[in-house]
Amino acid sequence: MKKNMIYLASGAVFLILALCIAYVFTEPAANKPIQETALQEQDASLLTADNTPLDAPSADSLVFNAQNNTADITTPPPAPEENKAYTAVQPLSPENHKPQANAVEEKTEEAMPQPAALEDKKESPAPKQETKPVVLQDKLPVPFVEDSLKTRSILEPKKNANTIIYAELMMDGNQVGLVFEGDKPIKPKTFRLNDPDRVVVDIEGYWILKLPRLISNRMVKDIRFNAQRDKTRIVFDLKVPVSSSLLYRIHSRKYQLVFK
Repeated sequence: MKKNMIYLASGAVFLILALCIAYVFTEPAANKPIQETALQEQDASLLTADNTPLDAPSADSLVFNAQNNTADITTPPPAPEENKAYTAVQPLSPENHKPQANAVEEKTEEAMPQPAALEDKKESPAPKQETKPVVLQDKLPVPFVEDSLKTRSILEPKKNANTIIYAELMMDGNQVGLVFEGDKPIKPKTFRLNDPDRVVVDIEGYWILKLPRLISNRMVKDIRFNAQRDKTRIVFDLKVPVSSSLLYRIHSRKYQLVFK
C-alpha cells in the first residue's frame, strides 16, 4: 500500500513539472502574434509621420540666414596659434645616457624655485595687461567687388517712429544689392512683378527711410518707396528682367537684398 502511494505521488510530481515546462515554452509562442501586430502598427505610424508631404515655400519669399550661409559668408578667422618651439632629440650614447630616475630628480630640482626667488616674485608682481574687447564687424553674405558702384544714406533714429538708419545700394556687373538696417528688428520679404519688371521689398510696419542716390546703370531705371501704416514698400523699376531675387538675413535688424 505504501509503495502504491509513493508511486502515485511521484507520478503527480512529474505531471506537474511537465505541465510547467509546456506552459513556459508555449506562452511566448501564443503572445508572438500580438507582439508582431503591435510592432507593425508602430512601424505604420512612423512611416505615416515621416512621409507626410510638406508644402515648399515660394523661392521669391525665402529669407537666408547669413549665419548658416557658409558658401557666401565666413566667420572671422581664429587667432593664429603661438609658434611652438621644438627641440631636437639627440641620440643616446654611453656618455650622455643617464638612468631615468636621475633624470627625474634633476628636472625636479630645476623646476623647484629657490626661497629667494619666491620672495622677489612676491615683492614685484607682474603688471596686469589690459584686454580690449574685440568688435566683430558684420560681413555681407554676397560680397561685391571693390570698384562696384556704391551709394548710401544714413538717418538718425527717431524717438516715436521706426527708422531705417542705414541703406546702401551696390551695383556690380549683372547684380544689384541693397543693404538696409533698422533701429529695431525688422521683418522684410521680397518678390518680383512683371509688366513692367520690378523687384519689391515689403517691410512689416511703418518705417522712416531715405533711399540711396541711384547712379546711371543698365539694370535699374528707378528706385522708390511708399510707407503705410501696416507696411513699407521699396520698389526697383527695372530696365531688363531679372532671374532671381533673394533676401539674406545678417541679423535681426540688418538684411541684404540681391537680384540679378
